[in-house]
Amino acid sequence: MLLHGRLCAGATAGSCVLHIFLVNSLHPWWLNLMIIVMVGVCVPCAAHIWHRPKVRALRQISIAALMMAALHAGLMLFQTPQGHVHGTQHSVMLQVTDAGNASTVAVIVVELLTALLASTLLARLRREGSAQTRCSDPHRGLVAARQRPEG
Repeated sequence: MLLHGRLCAGATAGSCVLHIFLVNSLHPWWLNLMIIVMVGVCVPCAAHIWHRPKVRALRQISIAALMMAALHAGLMLFQTPQGHVHGTQHSVMLQVTDAGNASTVAVIVVELLTALLASTLLARLRREGSAQTRCSDPHRGLVAARQRPEG
């Protein structure tokens, strides 16, 4: 489980580093602000997951990664210029957009990988937690049922 947690923390940190490099790209100010806020939220969770994975941090990373993947997919789909014209500024813009779309696809893949790692680790933690509860007192449910008042 330690390796799984470290992989999840590494993917989260890698996503944060990737986003930091995107801050100086040709994004509007509000998008750069969102990137900085996302990194500020995700870095502490990555540190928590690295040391000792906890349900809250894993849930937060899973949700944030899925939201980031959806946001990047939306940005990629709705900001791409339509058409193709040779020898104009529009064709240069299409080439820049194609390169941007390739990097956006890479970011989406990293985000989905992060969400997958966090979700599977969360499931493992829950499964182990419920197994420990069952193993600690196998008759717990029976005793509680016998102590309930009838009627």
